[in-house]
Amino acid sequence: MKTIYVNTNYELTVTKLGYEFKGMETFRTRTTCGCMHKDNRRNAVIAVQGDTVMYKVIRCRGCVRKEAEHGTI
Repeated sequence: MKTIYVNTNYELTVTKLGYEFKGMETFRTRTTCGCMHKDNRRNAVIAVQGDTVMYKVIRCRGCVRKEAEHGTI
């Protein structure tokens, strides 16, 4: 499973539609990210193909900034 971070809900929706176009089943949910905040519940999309979770897309600006600083984008 690969985790992807996005900035806005629009990017989350576009990513969800892209995975649906590829034939994956997608689910909107709320999950936690890598940040250490008190209320660490974020909007997310999970893309499933068959019985396997392929992608977890999380909306978190802090994690996007953290990835950009470390060059993992």
